[in-house]
Amino acid sequence: MPEQRRRALAQANAVRRARAHLKRDLQTGSVELAEVLSAPPPFAQTAMVRDLFLAVRGIGPAKADRALTRCGI
Repeated sequence: MPEQRRRALAQANAVRRARAHLKRDLQTGSVELAEVLSAPPPFAQTAMVRDLFLAVRGIGPAKADRALTRCGI
């Protein structure tokens, strides 16, 4: 496997791990969704907003879709 591809895979895996950690923090309430949306960390800048909404306890698909529609996203 070429070195460039190996580095890209390692970086993609690091981003996935960081996003999973962020979603766990959103679910436990140790991080507020508003904080993440107002100043997203680099690994979350390309994340799907709906996925972040769904990570928050008490927000399901219907509430997430309503919020995104209201925001015009």
